[in-house]
Amino acid sequence: MKAWVLHTIGDIRYEEIPKPEIADHEVLVSVKAAGICGSDIPHIYENGAHLVRGHEFSGVIVKVGRDVSPK
Repeated sequence: MKAWVLHTIGDIRYEEIPKPEIADHEVLVSVKAAGICGSDIPHIYENGAHLVRGHEFSGVIVKVGRDVSPK
């Protein structure tokens, strides 16, 4: 899958990363839209926190863990 990966402060690259494996209590979402949150900007240009940016997203659940039940 593709993601914006922060390598160091100011060095962010759009690249291929492994698709995450889900735990029994998690779901896997196929992201259809993503945005940059205001909190991402200082992480990218000032303190370098987190590796993959863009936590504002929407999508479709494509896989559920065995302990996940619909409500």
